[in-house]
Amino acid sequence: MDGNDQVEFDEEGIHKVTGTKYDKEGYDKEGYDKEGYDKEGSNKEGWNKDSINKVTGTYWDKNGRDEYGYDEDDYDLAGDHRETNTRFDPYGYDRLGFDEHRIHKVTGTKYDEEGYDYEGLDNDKHDKNGRDRSKTRG
Repeated sequence: MDGNDQVEFDEEGIHKVTGTKYDKEGYDKEGYDKEGYDKEGSNKEGWNKDSINKVTGTYWDKNGRDEYGYDEDDYDLAGDHRETNTRFDPYGYDRLGFDEHRIHKVTGTKYDEEGYDYEGLDNDKHDKNGRDRSKTRG
């Protein structure tokens, strides 16, 4: 059973012996201490006090996100950078390496190192799968 021994707590989560939300060891009905960590040292989201993920044993979860939801490049799921809270990093580049004028930081052109622009199209308007994106749907 996850958490603590449910029999020791009443329906309101009060421990029958201590008369508080916590048992003698300091854990609540769900098995978490006052700081929100279980007996193994992980919080409900699976992170310990050192920001190590319980499942992976690293700073990253199985989706490549840290405890706060940022990837290794410091972008969250919405595409915002941790430091700037915008889609651009502190140097003015987005997660793909393009600036606000859609110039790539490495090539200095509108194309990245693989030959694709900000929208993921090559010079002939084909995407990375070779599909022609120059024609509009009508």
